[in-house]
Amino acid sequence: AADKDPDAPVVLRDARGMAYVALRREGRLLGEAWGDEGKLHKSLAGAYEDALEAAGEGATPDLLQVDLAHAFEAIEEPTQKNIRRHVSNKHLGVRGLELSYRGEVKRWAPSAMLAANVKFRRAVEQFWGEAQTNEDAFVTGGEARWFEAQQFLVRLPSGEATKLFRGNVYVEPSEVTQANTRATTDRMIAWMRAHLHPDGRMTYIWQPSLSQEKPDDNNMIRQWMATNALLKVAEANKDAQLYAEVAKNIDYNLANFYRQQGEHGLIVYGNRTKLGALSLACMAIVNHPERERWREQEIGLRRAITELWHEDGRFALFWQPRIDGGNANNFYPGETLLLWAQLYRETRDPELLRRYVASYRYYKTWHLENRRPSFTPWHTQAHYILWQTLRAGDDKLPGPGGPPPKADDGKTPDGWPVGTKPAAKVEVTPDELVEWVFEMNDWLIETMEVWEESFYDDEKGRFFSREVNYGVPHASSTGVYIEGIIDAFDMARVTGDEARTERYRLALSRALRSVMQLQFVDEVDMFYVRKRELTLGGLRTTVFHNEIRVDNVQHVLMGVLKLLERFGPDDYRCD
Repeated sequence: AADKDPDAPVVLRDARGMAYVALRREGRLLGEAWGDEGKLHKSLAGAYEDALEAAGEGATPDLLQVDLAHAFEAIEEPTQKNIRRHVSNKHLGVRGLELSYRGEVKRWAPSAMLAANVKFRRAVEQFWGEAQTNEDAFVTGGEARWFEAQQFLVRLPSGEATKLFRGNVYVEPSEVTQANTRATTDRMIAWMRAHLHPDGRMTYIWQPSLSQEKPDDNNMIRQWMATNALLKVAEANKDAQLYAEVAKNIDYNLANFYRQQGEHGLIVYGNRTKLGALSLACMAIVNHPERERWREQEIGLRRAITELWHEDGRFALFWQPRIDGGNANNFYPGETLLLWAQLYRETRDPELLRRYVASYRYYKTWHLENRRPSFTPWHTQAHYILWQTLRAGDDKLPGPGGPPPKADDGKTPDGWPVGTKPAAKVEVTPDELVEWVFEMNDWLIETMEVWEESFYDDEKGRFFSREVNYGVPHASSTGVYIEGIIDAFDMARVTGDEARTERYRLALSRALRSVMQLQFVDEVDMFYVRKRELTLGGLRTTVFHNEIRVDNVQHVLMGVLKLLERFGPDDYRCD
């Protein structure tokens, strides 16, 4: 009846196009079909009947997935490049694609592509393979059309319909509130705990479309970051049971990936040892109340880190070969300084401070010559802790873990003789650190935050640049930027910088909107998911790519836990 409803979209009132219908039960696809092109109500009825037939006798769907395709546009000279001009990833889940070649026709509905987690490039290549053709032959003998589509879910038997955008419901900026942020956080915590297995192993990548883990894939840095995130949850909730579960996770990771080499402890995966993995593994041990349980491993890891440090402040990024160049400079040294800032907070070791400051100055210069956004959050978090420590003076600021270990060889756990003092006074002030943190985060927000310039509204609040290739949009990127900006926000508030307090507050609240958009929340955005209990609370990688990598959740969780502590009820507004 859309053609008679003045409030219906114009495209539906025109009532011409083609309907796609999928029948589902508890996320499982039972049958799907396209109707004929023409009047939409006839196409929809035909698609429904054909989908029922495809589902087979006795099928009992509880949901209809409906795409009403319209505004078909031919793509001239349909090479991969020209096709992607109209249906690149930014349009995935919004636009659909139709290819035809010598009688073979294939059509991809936007919601179906999201449900299957299929990209346009792969879809085109798959069609060419099935049609036994290639790009050159297709350009001369094939046809391609892209189209828009109105998307709906219809619950059965009630007939209640929900209009979707990109397979989801748009999160309005007004929905970013303290209460909704807490609910979002609780769901993330539940997802993390659901994926911490009884033997201590943590899921690395969960695939909602297949309702299974991605096989044969892992990353030690992200695994240890997940461990640290769970420790923050246990600390915030004073959760003894979770601390015990995290201890099993540490045991599992050490048993499978820790190797002792002389006095050095290494985290090895794929025959490589990364500086960042050493630092984050050590950080997890340092922040656990049962720290003494892994005394030998902590000392080994700390001495391996020291071995990779150079007097000019530079770190070698890998154990073997000792590589110290490349993009990893944006990550591993900052992760290490974050560990060192925590260790200095508890020990006040003057030699550790000397080395920290040398690295701070080296990488500040390096960053100004090689600017990338990924550098900022790690160094911000590290300098925030050092800033707090310097301002506290001699007052102790212990971390959440147990007491620090003592080595038996007259050296500190890091490997230099106990009592080592720098030859010259180390010069660094809280104001200097604040100035650098502000410079980094001002540039980050100006360069990366997406709001007014978003291509589609559901992108609003994420961090991503289309102007400069700093990498693909990613939930984990937005998450780690939240981790850093919330520390910059606190610095600005404490130092009375009202303009920056507001700038950082607004960026954070907008990032929360993006996080809420990415989270799997209910049966609406999990309409194609079978194992919903293991998907609920996870964060899609992007609005168009539904895989849940563990650091998608971990980074956001760690940032939002800090945000909930520091934001007042009125700080969440993002318009």
